[in-house]
Amino acid sequence: MRAFLKYLSDSFRDLIIQKIPLKINRDKNIKFGFIVHPLDFKDAQKKNPLARYLPLTLLDRYLRFHWPIIGSPVKFSSNLCNSIKGYIIICPLTPKQMLRDPGLARKKIYLSAKFAEQLGAEVIGLGAFTSILTHDGKDLLGKIRCNITTGNTYAAVLAVQYIIWIVRIAGIDVKDIKVGIIGAAGSVGSGCAKFLAPKVKKLILIDINLKALEFLTQELKGDLIRSNDVSKVKEADFIVTATNTPGAVLMPQHISAGSVIIDASQPKNVSDEIIRKRQDALVISSGIAEIEGVNYDFDLGLRKNEVFACLGELLMYSSLGIKKDFLGKVESSDMELVLNYAQRVGFSPARFRNSERFLSESEIKIFTEEHLIKRLKHCDD
Repeated sequence: MRAFLKYLSDSFRDLIIQKIPLKINRDKNIKFGFIVHPLDFKDAQKKNPLARYLPLTLLDRYLRFHWPIIGSPVKFSSNLCNSIKGYIIICPLTPKQMLRDPGLARKKIYLSAKFAEQLGAEVIGLGAFTSILTHDGKDLLGKIRCNITTGNTYAAVLAVQYIIWIVRIAGIDVKDIKVGIIGAAGSVGSGCAKFLAPKVKKLILIDINLKALEFLTQELKGDLIRSNDVSKVKEADFIVTATNTPGAVLMPQHISAGSVIIDASQPKNVSDEIIRKRQDALVISSGIAEIEGVNYDFDLGLRKNEVFACLGELLMYSSLGIKKDFLGKVESSDMELVLNYAQRVGFSPARFRNSERFLSESEIKIFTEEHLIKRLKHCDD
């Protein structure tokens, strides 16, 4: 009951701030606002005391009606800055609700961004589908005074870092691998493609938007295949999933033995059936970074000192005083820049894991010896 009453009082406080912008006592250290949303109705019920008691049909209407609220304060300190503060702001809609009503979604995201601005944020990070539904944040330009980042650049950096990490563990050369990218015409996927094209043996680029895919390939050099058929990634040694689809797009029948899959989407794009049934494939969840000195009281499903790429990128810019919008398609030059920022602040890819469990480096080594290296030798033969 106490949690329920606190939720109600905090929610109405946040509504009052949005409806009647008050000269609240802003802490001068407030630097950022990070906008998130529930992944599905189950996630909304877990985080919202009132939603737990609503049937799904009523819950759908309730979330559509609700206003943005504060999820948690966030504090961050590093060797480069004193403690800075920000807020996690909850945009109430799930991905499926956003895709069903994009107009409502954009309105809620705008209200979330304005709320963060009213709280004192200087830079706003768009988490998960809040970026997708605002055309990588570009719909908010000119509507709010803050700088905006989508986190897509760091998400692409992390996906590439996991590939390079595993390649090193396996003792192979990145120029000998073939990489498939599902969602290659999207922001994260295109960034990975631009970064990897001159470094790998071959790229297999998959996207339902063939026109955008054709445009992308005009920018790239190297051995390329483009298609809208997911099964084409059977040829790939490494597969990156980075689509805008809120659900699994990569299934067990789409992959070959020895494949390493980097799931860079949130919500995830890789079917759990691959993890459970395909012992000859390795699935790694990406998009999560590790950094000491970050604290928040909100369940993002992560361990202590872990953040999603979108929040990590936001913390980098805030701590380094970067005054720039990072929107639109990810460029390889921006990836190099953000990788440098990450190293300066102290970010690194989080420990290996998938949706089932954490994985040790020795397990990765064993997999590469038993499956990946054999696959590469077989393909060479």
